[in-house]
Amino acid sequence: MNTEQKVERYIQEYRMIEPGDRVIVGASGGGDSMALLWMLSRRKERGGFSLYALHVHHGLRGEEADRDAALVESFCRDRKIPFLRFAYDVQRISREQKMGLEEAGRWARDKAFGEAEAALKKESGMPVKIALAHHGTDLAETMLHHMARGTGLRGLAAIRPVNGNKIRPFLCLERAEIEEYLRDRQIPYETDSSNLSEAYTRNRIRHQVLPSLKSEVNTRAEAHMRELSLVAWQADEFLEERAGELLRSQAQPRGEGILIKLPFFENREIIGNYGIRRVLKELSGKSRDLTAAHVHSVWELAGRQVGRQICLPYGLEAVRVYEGILFQPVRREKTGAWNFSISSPGELALPDGGLLKIKIFSYQGQEIPQKKYTKWLDYDKIKGKLCIRNRITGDYLTVNAQGSTKKLNRYLIDEKIPGEQRDALWLIACGSEILWVIGGRIGEGGKISADTRTVLELEYKGGKGREGKGQSVNQ
Repeated sequence: MNTEQKVERYIQEYRMIEPGDRVIVGASGGGDSMALLWMLSRRKERGGFSLYALHVHHGLRGEEADRDAALVESFCRDRKIPFLRFAYDVQRISREQKMGLEEAGRWARDKAFGEAEAALKKESGMPVKIALAHHGTDLAETMLHHMARGTGLRGLAAIRPVNGNKIRPFLCLERAEIEEYLRDRQIPYETDSSNLSEAYTRNRIRHQVLPSLKSEVNTRAEAHMRELSLVAWQADEFLEERAGELLRSQAQPRGEGILIKLPFFENREIIGNYGIRRVLKELSGKSRDLTAAHVHSVWELAGRQVGRQICLPYGLEAVRVYEGILFQPVRREKTGAWNFSISSPGELALPDGGLLKIKIFSYQGQEIPQKKYTKWLDYDKIKGKLCIRNRITGDYLTVNAQGSTKKLNRYLIDEKIPGEQRDALWLIACGSEILWVIGGRIGEGGKISADTRTVLELEYKGGKGREGKGQSVNQ
């Protein structure tokens, strides 16, 4: 079976393209996307579908990006394929929306596909498919990346052949097969120089880890990973369906939120986890920053007394009520600040996706960790109610052993913290006294000394699971 026959069978197996479909190929100008565009252009007439090429210019790589766009446009002109070109200033989007360049690039591509899809639907009324050139080697690399960073079944599924109206006809191929197809057909393409850089984690997996697995462990490693991905995909869909069935009998709307009844938590935890994630996604429209720690904290809450609550990402909270767990939007205080009590050891999930880990232990002269987002405080010095919150009027820091103080606002100005970021900073406070500006300095009021007997350890993890991501204050 040659490469085209292999892809043809894969398309038919998953019913990716039907007669009458409008198919938009994401064409970057690289080898994978040009091979896909070439192959679908040969198939479109006998397949009875219309073909379009969409190219997104990110405004990042200067002449190299202009070259890629020109190649795709020329290719489409010669083969009478409608060419859809979108241009975005991804650097500006990254800056204005406070996201990384890679995330901003994805945002731009999603926006371009969304606009093109809407226009074609309005024009023809026929189904629109978005064909992406991810292949089996991409799937293996993505799976390894997810496993290294921590993942569940959904991460093992990595990249799906069909996801909504997105189709990936090349997932049945390995990169080497596509490269051979490009040579045999003499298909023009360009190479993105950033794909060669070892500075990116994904490229190190591509150039070092996966080749080593294939040469040192099993030459069919990629094929076996594709098989595992399919099993994980099927298991993920089954658990999602089972969780949905469970929620239909054990969950109900309550005010602005959703109540999950206590019998729900008598089921297997893995099914419950899917149900909890589903409820939070329904309330917020998001799920990316929801971690296993957040979900685990909900299970713990189900076993605690009525009235206890935890904070979850996206401005949501879970409250233990008589009937079960009520998920609802957190209501801010009149000051506009978030404020959560630190009452016992454990983990406190924060509305921005962050996590505060709390430990209490005896101090016996241990070396104090010099970490920006892990701090030790003298627990016995803290006489009032301790909390983590945003700033409010009257906040101050004790700045020396003599008890001199400085207004928090003055400290933030001195540290050159932009005004628009100050209300989002997390603070460890006792009344109006700030004991720690997370990411910044500790006030003298909570510092460890030779007389310390009990330590309160606080560790802040950012919204993506990396230490301190999302808040940084010069010390």
